[in-house]
Amino acid sequence: MMYSKKILLVSGMVYLAFVIYGSLVPLDYRPIPSDVAWARIRQIRYLPLGIASRADWVANILLFIPLTFCWTGIVWHRSNLILKIIGSAIVWLVSVALCLAIEFTQLYFPPRTVSVNDILAESLGGVIGIMLWWMAGERLMNWLNQWHLARDESSRLKRILQAYVVLLFIYNVMPLDLTISPVELYHKWREGRVVLIPFGFQVADAFQLTYNLLTDVLIWVPVALLFVLDEPNRRLQAFVWTLLCALLIELAQLFVYSRITDITDLITASVGAGAGIWLGTRLNKMFKPEKMAHTRVYAQPVPYLFYGCAGFIVWSILLTVMFWYPFDFRIERDYVSVRLARFWDVPFTAYYYSTEFRALTELCKKIVFFMPLGGMVSVIAQAARHERVGLLLKWVGFVSIAAVATGIELGQIALPGRSPNNTDIVIEIIGALLGYRLWEFVRGRIRRPAGWQAPGRSFR
Repeated sequence: MMYSKKILLVSGMVYLAFVIYGSLVPLDYRPIPSDVAWARIRQIRYLPLGIASRADWVANILLFIPLTFCWTGIVWHRSNLILKIIGSAIVWLVSVALCLAIEFTQLYFPPRTVSVNDILAESLGGVIGIMLWWMAGERLMNWLNQWHLARDESSRLKRILQAYVVLLFIYNVMPLDLTISPVELYHKWREGRVVLIPFGFQVADAFQLTYNLLTDVLIWVPVALLFVLDEPNRRLQAFVWTLLCALLIELAQLFVYSRITDITDLITASVGAGAGIWLGTRLNKMFKPEKMAHTRVYAQPVPYLFYGCAGFIVWSILLTVMFWYPFDFRIERDYVSVRLARFWDVPFTAYYYSTEFRALTELCKKIVFFMPLGGMVSVIAQAARHERVGLLLKWVGFVSIAAVATGIELGQIALPGRSPNNTDIVIEIIGALLGYRLWEFVRGRIRRPAGWQAPGRSFR
């Protein structure tokens, strides 16, 4: 089985479990007689679609697109057209059956809503997923195979950059409540969702403003950084390319009713591009082979250990401040008891009770903000003189990350504006693991001269 087939099979199984579980959260099972259930399913109706419900309609379409895309790829026959058509038809019929089964099962799991809208949207999503596989599935799998087989760092950097930009674009046009209606675009303008004057918005909270601006800057740093790491002599192109991507996203957001098109985002993207170019240039200069060839050991372990530990502590404090702000703790016993009981709700319950876009934002925020801690653990483990010590430091680092995540989530129990959940601890640890792997990749990207030894590491 090829690498891409393995990816499709694993992704298809995991996503199928996600669809079923996500459709039944919060798993509040209420038994009803079967005849009552059948009577209710025969009476389900189509709900009128307005601006407010458009995002939910689109979310249901999107839910089934990856499902049928993956499973069409799993049953795909490379050469026989008849088998391709039969396999695609079977995938769609099974997806429709799954959709109907989920809608029927939701009758037993209030407060889930059962409607014809969901059936139509998910069936349409299944068709779109199959069509996307027919149009681009094999090309995407070839792209992934090339990523897996690529041995030069430049090819992998290009693919990481491409994937990051695509994900950034998808996130910024969510929740896809699209509109081209002049009337709705006019209402969007009147509601202040189109801002053509830089920083032309009202500031209610200086901390929140700083947080928002800093986030808008940081999301563009990886774009310019990856570009410069791959093409060190094309810094101007990196800046222009990053700014054009930001402009494209802002233009696309104009036609997403719930998103804000703000000229300020182009300024923050420019700052992020500049920071990414500066950081990429520094890394390229720091690890130039001709500069490093004069010494066997580039750095001593003590500075690495100090910088890693200091960075870990400082970032942990910043995370605590960000997730606990504005520190309006309530420590009344009854209040804390109720919140503590909610902390042990089934996974993703808190995300169900928020909008699709807010849930996605919170999920991304927790992953991205914990990624630097994983990078710090890599730096700390790298400072060890022996592999066993490095492995021990790595485990200690991730136990510390788990402690930080647990402490932050438990502290949020006493904060009325927060929604602590045990699931978030796992999500934050996953973010740290991604950060660790990303830093290991960036460090492995740097070309080293023959005979060079990793900082402070003895391989004897």
